[in-house]
Amino acid sequence: MVFAACQPSYHMRQERGGRWALRAVLSVPVPAVTLQQIIDDDLATARTMLDQLDQAEANILFLQQCAHALLKKADESAACPSQ
Repeated sequence: MVFAACQPSYHMRQERGGRWALRAVLSVPVPAVTLQQIIDDDLATARTMLDQLDQAEANILFLQQCAHALLKKADESAACPSQ
């Protein structure tokens, strides 16, 4: 495990009169992000983006099919005289 830094942790104790007194200051390590975690996060993000692009492409194809069908229907309606 890699640590980014240490931060203080203050341990207080309440005295009989109700006042607080500092008992100890401990140095607590703060975990850092590892290079592998960054790579894993980037891969997960890339996979998610590819999935979203695939879905967007499928949506575009569906909308194109709908538009073609509507145009065909409009052309057919224009070719037939109204009765």
